[in-house]
Amino acid sequence: MLLSLPVSFLGLSCFRSWIALLTSTSPLGGFAEPLHDCILTVSLLALAFFARKIVPLCERRWAYTVCAVAALMASLLVIASAAGVRPLAIEYAAMAFAAVASAFFILFWCELYSCLSIVKTAMSLALALLATEALKFLLEGFVPAYRLGALLVLPVLTLLLLARAYAHVPADSRPRVTSGKTHIPWKIIGLFAIYDFAQGVCLGIEGSQAGLYSGMAAVVVAALLLTAIVFFSERFDLSFIYRTPVVLLISALLFLPFLGDGSSNVVALSLSLGLRFFEITIFLLICDISKNFALPAVLLFGIEEAVIIFRSAGVGVGSRLDGLAALGVSPSIVIAVGIALVIAATLLLFNDRELSSQWKVSLFGPGKIQQGKERRELVEAACARVAEDYGLTAREREILLLLSDGKTTKQIGERLCIAKGTVKAHTEHIYAKTGINSRKQLMDLLNVD
Repeated sequence: MLLSLPVSFLGLSCFRSWIALLTSTSPLGGFAEPLHDCILTVSLLALAFFARKIVPLCERRWAYTVCAVAALMASLLVIASAAGVRPLAIEYAAMAFAAVASAFFILFWCELYSCLSIVKTAMSLALALLATEALKFLLEGFVPAYRLGALLVLPVLTLLLLARAYAHVPADSRPRVTSGKTHIPWKIIGLFAIYDFAQGVCLGIEGSQAGLYSGMAAVVVAALLLTAIVFFSERFDLSFIYRTPVVLLISALLFLPFLGDGSSNVVALSLSLGLRFFEITIFLLICDISKNFALPAVLLFGIEEAVIIFRSAGVGVGSRLDGLAALGVSPSIVIAVGIALVIAATLLLFNDRELSSQWKVSLFGPGKIQQGKERRELVEAACARVAEDYGLTAREREILLLLSDGKTTKQIGERLCIAKGTVKAHTEHIYAKTGINSRKQLMDLLNVD
């Protein structure tokens, strides 16, 4: 599967490299990223609010147009500023355009990945993280003129790869407009916000050093995830990914008294690793929840990604911690309290049993990711065989696949945007053509456990 994964699925790396290059090139310096994050949060929430009206976002030409224009305007304005045109209005406008483009880029790729199997999503995300760090490393070696040229090339390349990647998604796996009840996993999104805030505090304390740790953490976590899925998928347990941050933070807390001046460095690295581990877990969970409840990925990821504003708030807090020494308060004590709160929040808010029961998530346990992939492939093959043997129509085949996946009549109607009565009628036709009378007999016919 790794060898058959389309290269276009890694196009997310072009966007991530573009935004990193853009913020580092902007003359606004340290103010550029908080400004970008504030506008990005508003844009993401706005797109999430109108999600049911604009999905599938990857098929909306106007969305591609808005994204491309905003990205190119941001790049051109930053290039103009770097060339010596320095009115603040131009620099602020560049970050505003970049934030709008970023909102579309993020939701484009989140929607695409949510259409794939969990295994493909995990591998694509891991490879995209590795490719991002490789691209950023290469771009740092470019002369300034080439770096400015890359600002124009990268967003266009991202959109081209996105369109190519979306063409690889089967029609029956693409997102549809739904009208069912909205389910939002607020607890795990809130926990992600806490991690982002803690990461921001470390960025505020350590500055560029913490940014270096973030890149190192991305490479380590992506490499570990890719290795686990490719070579140990039969035994790999996703719970390892979300439990690792707690272990790292507890270790940092235990050794904090012995680290002295290097305590903030260790905490920054531990938090960076923890955030990356947790980020991947949340991403895979939301993709699974989106499929289980037929919810638009634009809605769920729009809310989840909007918590980036907490990182900016954390940076503001972290940059002021140095003033605590003058008040007689040791920053190490504050760091220790912060770590303890993050650990407590993780243990209280993240519960895999609740995820399994309330959100129908079945990703935890040895080999569950691999088993889910294999079962999905077996079910799809069995449905194709039954559809061909009994002459089912294209719509009946879609409903057959959803029935085999355990979806209720209501969920199927929401998924396919048809009335419950229509679903029942198609189900009766399937039963009549195949000579069965119940879903249990259907599963026996498909011969899949």
